[in-house]
Amino acid sequence: MNRFKELPFLLAIILLLSMILSPFASADEPEKLNVVSLGDSITYGYGLSEPSKAYPHLIGNGSNHVTNISYPGWTSTDLLTALKANQAAAAKLQEADVITLNIGANDLMQAIGIGEIIASQQPFVPTEEHLAKIDLASNQLAVNLQEMITIIRANSAAPILLYSIYNPFGPSQDPFAASLHMLGEQVTTNVNTLVIGPLSSVTGTIYLDTNSTFNDNQLTYIIPGDIHPTLAGHKALAKLATNAWIAVQPPKEEITIEEAMKEDPEEVEPPAENKPSNIATSMFSFLTVGFCLIGAGAGVFIIQRIRKLKSEKTHF
Repeated sequence: MNRFKELPFLLAIILLLSMILSPFASADEPEKLNVVSLGDSITYGYGLSEPSKAYPHLIGNGSNHVTNISYPGWTSTDLLTALKANQAAAAKLQEADVITLNIGANDLMQAIGIGEIIASQQPFVPTEEHLAKIDLASNQLAVNLQEMITIIRANSAAPILLYSIYNPFGPSQDPFAASLHMLGEQVTTNVNTLVIGPLSSVTGTIYLDTNSTFNDNQLTYIIPGDIHPTLAGHKALAKLATNAWIAVQPPKEEITIEEAMKEDPEEVEPPAENKPSNIATSMFSFLTVGFCLIGAGAGVFIIQRIRKLKSEKTHF
């Protein structure tokens, strides 16, 4: 029976520990981002075993709420049309923590007729006509991107991460494959340097240099015989976005309990943005309550021990 008399003290200790550890547990929970991703088959996750493995789902710690507005084969014109027609897009953009925009590859590939070039299996050198078509497609891409960014900015102040176009064709000793590599270098350099990069600067979006990341890594990042990223390629795309998103986050201000106690609440009311974080405030409250519980538990324990000693003396 004597063991049960110590239960109040033990319960007080258990309750205190649970209260102290609970804010740490919630602080360690992964932060879920609201991600809105706009794009084509790359953003869609074409070629992967599951679309949920595409890079929008891998940004940050990979625990995201993703709205994926993309589809295989879409050009920038198709994406712009879909964005305008999607009535739920505005609401999703307003809730977004980060927005990715990755479009334009199909504009360029369709303009140059990449399907016919690959089917021929013959080394290819672009003509003046091909280059003119690429210029027209690049100009239209610039117009469409500008309009899409305007629509996004009308609904959200979240960071917009604008991906560059990558060259899916790696260097090779084979004459045909080498010609595709040279064509890819020419096209991607042109559109990234003259369209996407400058547009990113003008619109205040964040430029993600996918081309530099994928160059010389096509064997790892591109599905063999394809132009779409492998899972490793999607992880590389997600890493670019994660690093960019982290870079624009304001530093979190940490306020210790001692600093919080120095402030006189009657004299100084800090602005809302400078108030101690919820976790710091909760910790202070939890510790205060915990110490009270320890005191109460210790008091009960001492009283019980005194009673026990008196009882033992009486029996003696």
